[in-house]
Amino acid sequence: MATGKEVDSLLSIFDRAVDQNNFISTFILGHLWIESLLFHILKLKTGISDKALERLTHAKLIDKVEAECTLSSSQIETLRAINRTRNKIAHNISYDMTIAEYKSLIELAQKAFSDMTDGLLQTLEELEGKNKISEMSEFVYPELFMQIAYDLESVYTSLGGEL
Repeated sequence: MATGKEVDSLLSIFDRAVDQNNFISTFILGHLWIESLLFHILKLKTGISDKALERLTHAKLIDKVEAECTLSSSQIETLRAINRTRNKIAHNISYDMTIAEYKSLIELAQKAFSDMTDGLLQTLEELEGKNKISEMSEFVYPELFMQIAYDLESVYTSLGGEL
């Protein structure tokens, strides 16, 4: 684990973790949302028990979804990129995603998933002229996950799942 050299106190770590308008909190919760959807898709598609699925890491859930040919290769690539980013956040308390990294992730998602409410487009527009994620309006923070969830929920319901 990183030393957190850019974190000045334990209170600042707490504040960063629980701030509902914090990009990192939104990213972690969005990652969990995707994980839950992948779990339920695999459960319906394969019949694997909850217990067996719960033992899988997020990366292994993505591998199993890929093996089942449930999602396109570009969707799988996007989910893996999100998971790599989540790992950076989880293993380095002072990690701050750059605008360029986030823009790349949004563009990857835009090519792979439906942008049902133009949330990805709005996020790209919001990134224009910004130097740091913290300069963005927090209304776009969940858009990456919302747009992906629309498609994953569609896969889930097409397999017979009910929301």
